[in-house]
Amino acid sequence: MSAALSVPPSFFWLRLAVLIGAGVAVALQIGKVPAALPFVKEDLSLSLVQTGWVVSIFALVAAGFAAFIGALADRIGHLRAALCGMLVTATAALLGSQAQDGKMLLTLRVIEGFGYLLTSTSIPTLILRFAPENRRAQSLALWGLFVPIGSFAMMIISGPLLEFWDWRVLWLVTALMIGAACLPVWSVGRHVPPGKGPAAPAPQRILRASLRPAPLLGAMTFAVYASNYFIVTGFLPLTLVGDNGASPLLAASLGAIVIASNALGILAGGWLLGRDARPSKLITVGGCVMVLCGAVVFATGLPVPVRVTAAFVMICFGGLVPSSLFAAIPRLAGDPSAVSTMSGLLAQGSGMGQLIGPPLAAALVTATGVWWSATPVIMILALFTAGLGLVLRRYT
Repeated sequence: MSAALSVPPSFFWLRLAVLIGAGVAVALQIGKVPAALPFVKEDLSLSLVQTGWVVSIFALVAAGFAAFIGALADRIGHLRAALCGMLVTATAALLGSQAQDGKMLLTLRVIEGFGYLLTSTSIPTLILRFAPENRRAQSLALWGLFVPIGSFAMMIISGPLLEFWDWRVLWLVTALMIGAACLPVWSVGRHVPPGKGPAAPAPQRILRASLRPAPLLGAMTFAVYASNYFIVTGFLPLTLVGDNGASPLLAASLGAIVIASNALGILAGGWLLGRDARPSKLITVGGCVMVLCGAVVFATGLPVPVRVTAAFVMICFGGLVPSSLFAAIPRLAGDPSAVSTMSGLLAQGSGMGQLIGPPLAAALVTATGVWWSATPVIMILALFTAGLGLVLRRYT
């Protein structure tokens, strides 16, 4: 019996929770920025351009380097890569808490981004190696929880921390939380069975694996999904304030609830995948629901409860997409030694989606002067998501 299969169920779920917790810890680096941004801008006298880069630098790093960082993890060893990524992220956050100007903070945010990617592309392979065959898809799907949980948790604790301290405390807290997660990850990772096949695939082999249709389709699906996710979650509070006259506090609270709904969708996806649901089918269902709800979210004149409910359902069903893509990583990768490379490609797709979708929607809104003009973008992206789900039936 393999080491993975000999693990008692209680230990299996504990190990999975530890590894997902490591992802949550590094994802705190995403969630700490929105609440702290006004204080950072004032304290460091950041320009508007610098302020924008503080927000979007993770997406830029992911869009440009995620697949290469995933390939690096495949070569140096996944436990080593995960721990190195956590230590790099924690160190950069610790130093960032002492930043005295915008250039230093941005440089350290880039380093945080590299560490975050090194960890987040390594852990899926660790999960794949210790999970028994009948739980692999479900376990990888649940891994998708790390970003919404990390982002939402940081949104919750940022308010009380910023009420009593300055923004630098958020950087310190995230550094300490990542550091605290290192020992449990090492304890779990050292018991993970070694992978089969070459531990350090040649760069040419990784490139060939990455350029196959299945990995590229997976990355494209994540890109269009992420575009929609960030358009809705990023702009919904602004539309509630501008179109419905909601208070900024109420709009931010409702936006946080919508973000949390994504975790519900990922959990539902994990449950369905654990019962042999087909990933491509779940992606198609998620895309279709996003089309229907996307027609309502930015519809001018509708009351707040209707718009927020539409956004909640849209982002919740949207959670079926990342859970399904993460569950399909082994089949999309094709080569067992390129699983982290595939994780990197998904992250790269997510980064590209963040960089393309929201600016495109914002440009249309700016040109027309009404938020409803973002609706065609949302619906077209959702249709692409559903269509790509149909295409992926061949590979998943």
